[in-house]
Amino acid sequence: MSLPLISGDRVIGLVVLGDARFSLGFPADEIALLYQVADQIAVGVENSEEFERLRERDRLAALGEMSAG
Repeated sequence: MSLPLISGDRVIGLVVLGDARFSLGFPADEIALLYQVADQIAVGVENSEEFERLRERDRLAALGEMSAG
């Protein structure tokens, strides 16, 4: 089973799952839960990317202040 990690209007990744106990597929209630988990993973990835952008911005701002001084 493959679940997309969706952020806004783009796919940022995939979660691929398999379980030998479910040879005919996953039950519907578990599929719904797995989609919720995939949504939470996408939020975590999105937050991590934003944190890295902010960290780089702060690093460049500190370099600018040091060079101005």
